[in-house]
Amino acid sequence: MSRNILQGLVGAWCPTLGPSGYTLLDRSGRGQHGTLTNMDAGSDWVGTPGGWALDFDGVNDEVVINSGILSGATDLTISYWVRKTSALVDSVVGSRTSATAGAWLQYYSDGNVYFSIRNGGLDNVSAAASLTGSYMQIVGSRTGSTGRIYVDGREAVSGSLTPTVPSISTFRIGSLSTGGFFTTGQHDSIGVWRRGLTAPEVRQLYQAGRGGLGRLLTPQRRSYAFRVPTAGNRRRRIICGAEC
Repeated sequence: MSRNILQGLVGAWCPTLGPSGYTLLDRSGRGQHGTLTNMDAGSDWVGTPGGWALDFDGVNDEVVINSGILSGATDLTISYWVRKTSALVDSVVGSRTSATAGAWLQYYSDGNVYFSIRNGGLDNVSAAASLTGSYMQIVGSRTGSTGRIYVDGREAVSGSLTPTVPSISTFRIGSLSTGGFFTTGQHDSIGVWRRGLTAPEVRQLYQAGRGGLGRLLTPQRRSYAFRVPTAGNRRRRIICGAEC
């Protein structure tokens, strides 16, 4: 996956990289860490075959990021991976200050994905998506006045999505706003961009898998050896890390 995809990235929360207690680290480098709220750091970090994930109970679990990362945005993208564990509760990532103000991406249990940006109006686009019980990648992206939803790397729908995102002081994972729309299921690899990702970029993100964004943001150190001349024509072997 090309590092160009990181352009415009304003937040990245990657549980696959491993448990971090009651703080969900922002891997974008912007320091916008989230707080696990009404969650148990001992049991809500769950190991899966594809890496760690955060598990939400559908009652009051949520991760709260005290940052208005989407406030005033025109072009934007919200991406996340989710595995539903109940057909009765919807998965929500985003922000809302009232029923008609906010920006969020949600996977309803009625079999539809909704990408909504509301600032007085009620604009949204929606697409059907089957509830399979396996992990899905859901992406909502807007460029100009056109909103798009991608499911597992493929565009599912496009439509008019015109409002500018209003001023919002928090961003939430696992709920829409305080006291409502709590999700049941596992969330992973949440990313927010203040630009619309292109279709090839969304496809790359999907092909990289659940852990792809985290790996790109935290590259592994590489070690290699080389020899340098020393006095007396002898050579010394140097082991060097990625910074050499």
